[in-house]
Amino acid sequence: KTELGKYSAKYALSELLVCGECGTPYKRVTWARNGKKRIVWRCISRLEFGTKYCHNSPTLDEEKLHQAIQEAINEFAQAGTEVKEDMLIFTAMAWGGNTVGGVSLIDLRQKLKDITAQQQALLLDQVLEHMDDEILNAQLKAMMDEKQALQERIADAEQSETHNAAQESRMAELREWMAKLEVNQQYSDEQVRMAVERITVVDAETIRIRFRYPGAELEKKL
Repeated sequence: KTELGKYSAKYALSELLVCGECGTPYKRVTWARNGKKRIVWRCISRLEFGTKYCHNSPTLDEEKLHQAIQEAINEFAQAGTEVKEDMLIFTAMAWGGNTVGGVSLIDLRQKLKDITAQQQALLLDQVLEHMDDEILNAQLKAMMDEKQALQERIADAEQSETHNAAQESRMAELREWMAKLEVNQQYSDEQVRMAVERITVVDAETIRIRFRYPGAELEKKL
């Protein structure tokens, strides 16, 4: 990688384009015929071993491949407005506070504190002096059951709080990433590296593009 964290391979597709049949990366190849050159991409397994391991991987014209990839990136970039609106809604929900059954985590903790205090007072003031009092024992058991239920609800709320924080962080990262995407007319290796995680060759006319965020995939015709 360079100091900017970008891969140093000359062509982005050398890192990203893979065969849908055998999983082998594709390679850029120059064909020359009758004095005319044509740039294509081919499965490395097919180039090196013929049809021994990979039988049906197609040869893709570079110009059509670039066009399809750029169209997919542009479509994803244009969808950014809707994604950002969803993020705003999510953020508002996250900042609204975590609740379990309509009760906030703060209220649950306070209620647990109150029950614990009542339980200690009951133990000190009455139960120790009236060990055989069935009513008091039943009252103490009810407090213990309520305390256990509160502890479980608090654990659920804390787990939800951690999950929401992670989601909020991921959405902020997604917002920053989406802001970098631009609608361009020309194919760019730099943009493809930034936006795309993998491109799978489905058949001679179809590729499947998996974006880095949010794990979305898009099929495009060449």
